[in-house]
Amino acid sequence: MSGIKLVAIDIDGTLLDPYGEITPRTKAAMEAVANLDIQIIISTGRRFWTAREKVTPLGLQDLILSCHNGILLKRFNGELLYHCLLDLEFAKLVVAFAKSRGLYPIVFESVADNCQVLVEPFESMKTGYLHDKETIAYLKESQTNTCFFDDLSRQITGKIIEVVCVIPAKETKETSQVFEQRFGSAIKTIVATVPNPNRSFFSVANSQAGKSGPLKFWADQNGIDHRSVLAVGDNYNDLDMLQYAGIGVLMGNADPELQQIGSKLSFELTDRNDQDGLAKTLERHILS
Repeated sequence: MSGIKLVAIDIDGTLLDPYGEITPRTKAAMEAVANLDIQIIISTGRRFWTAREKVTPLGLQDLILSCHNGILLKRFNGELLYHCLLDLEFAKLVVAFAKSRGLYPIVFESVADNCQVLVEPFESMKTGYLHDKETIAYLKESQTNTCFFDDLSRQITGKIIEVVCVIPAKETKETSQVFEQRFGSAIKTIVATVPNPNRSFFSVANSQAGKSGPLKFWADQNGIDHRSVLAVGDNYNDLDMLQYAGIGVLMGNADPELQQIGSKLSFELTDRNDQDGLAKTLERHILS
């Protein structure tokens, strides 16, 4: 036996191939792991309902979904297990600061399965980011759950998950530093790259947010030592999860700079997501 009792797997760039599909080899490996009664957490920056949609083809109803970069942890049926939300009044300050920096903040609200997406009218954008295809796709995906406000920094209410902006990739480090200097340890900034190398998702969340939080919570609840955890991911928002796990595995399609970071942290490097890198990892560590 491998000794692995819990597996945490990212969706985009890891579970999914470059076409957004789950390959037959990956599906077979996931089914085989589940049949060994090894617990599986799907850990993603996606919101719950889009994450569940992506993993439904696996046919595994016992999956646990860690969404919004570990801010919400839910069962496949929507039962809420864990959360670490952003204080409402603090969220308003973050929104105001983002706007002062010329950013277009997108606020996610509610722990319901279909969370609300709170934005200001598109005409309010001064930066032209809306013309970026990632921003457009991001907003269109949430069109039925989108609520418009004249001034988010004054009018938003409810349970705030996070504040997200789509920004030029080259500005992610500077933007993170600016927000951290402004708000200090009260927040956590989370960055995830996208297929377009010129854009990144920049998120401001509760200081306790991150994919490792719900992973540790679930492991502790089930008496699982972190050394018995296998985690696989491909992006910057996976770093804390990979560091928590006894075995952290970085996909071969990860950004070269991230691969260098992973090497320094002694992460394993597997094949790309167009080469069944996840399936090969599961086969090597659990199924062989």
